[in-house]
Amino acid sequence: MKLGDPKVLKDGTTGRLVKVEPTRLIFQRKDGSKIGVPRTAPASAEPGGVYEINMDKVKEKMNTLRTGMYWTPNEGKNNIRILPPWNSEGLYFFTAALHYGFVNEDKKRAYPCLTYMGEPKCPICDLHQKLSKSTDPADRKVAKRLQRKVKNYSNIIDRKGDPNQVLIWGYSMKQLRTIQGYMEDSDWGNITDPKQGHDVIVERKGTGLQTKYEVRLKPVPSPINSPGWSKKLHLLDQEVIEPITYGELAAILKDNFGRIRSEKPVDGDTVDEVSDEEIADEE
Repeated sequence: MKLGDPKVLKDGTTGRLVKVEPTRLIFQRKDGSKIGVPRTAPASAEPGGVYEINMDKVKEKMNTLRTGMYWTPNEGKNNIRILPPWNSEGLYFFTAALHYGFVNEDKKRAYPCLTYMGEPKCPICDLHQKLSKSTDPADRKVAKRLQRKVKNYSNIIDRKGDPNQVLIWGYSMKQLRTIQGYMEDSDWGNITDPKQGHDVIVERKGTGLQTKYEVRLKPVPSPINSPGWSKKLHLLDQEVIEPITYGELAAILKDNFGRIRSEKPVDGDTVDEVSDEEIADEE
């Protein structure tokens, strides 16, 4: 569907598509009221239209991504190439807000903030606000753990890794401002240009809470030089954010933090700090 297209809704009224979100389509009725409809995959997609999400394929892809498609800078100097936009919108990065501190099947996990995605409420934000007001240090420690963190994601190639593999790099707003500063400087221009762009040096220093990153460009332009890279770009607006409902997220929250009561300690529970990558260099 395209923006403005009509659709007969479940209640029998007709609405027009006014907004497309990662997990739903927003329709506006004649009386001005709006309703969200979960996105589903159509039999075919119109060229130049709004492409629907195939939920089964997205979840399958997410499982693949969690097992090695995200790139993490090694200590010292790393040489990467940020790739051009993955769709016609023209953005080379996708911004998302995630809540860290969860464990699922013995693996650390992060889940999307629903309010950042445009939903009216997020159960994790609600618990975070409640615990932040507690006088108990244990509650406030969990609140800090659950606070959402905004990150940016780009398709990249790791020059020191597999040149045929397109990875996803998640980085801070501070790093994005540095990169965008180069992009807006006429001396550098579009650093993602396939033929005359620039590689990026990401230098990681320190450990733990003292981890810092320095981002700078290599001065000599160069081609991407990775066979078939344009066909391997990840659809960041679909793949970074795991489609999830309020009810599903509330259940996950209960499984991980169901025994927490504001103003009271959590007997027997230990709270792990989030990883260096999740907390360092976030400004």
